[in-house]
Amino acid sequence: MNQAEVREFFDGWATYEAILDQEAMHHTAFFAAAASALARDLGARPLAVLDLGCGSARHAARLLHGRPITAYAGYDLSATALAAARTMLTAVGIRPVLHAA
Repeated sequence: MNQAEVREFFDGWATYEAILDQEAMHHTAFFAAAASALARDLGARPLAVLDLGCGSARHAARLLHGRPITAYAGYDLSATALAAARTMLTAVGIRPVLHAA
């Protein structure tokens, strides 16, 4: 796929959300492991987060909810996903800085 085709796919965000809903890419298991590692290794220490390919941040928002976040920078190809990420992260008290890659 060329870059234009990749952007077109990801801007059709509903398709990607359906993939996430079906757990086809194992995001739930990955983020469960990440949550365990954060709790075990960092406790309640504040975090600065760099999220490359943040998408809609639906999993990251759940992972980070309730944790002290000093900064969150997210990058994604999809403007549609970044708009959703802003909503998701703001809803859990994170003030994201988002960038279109």
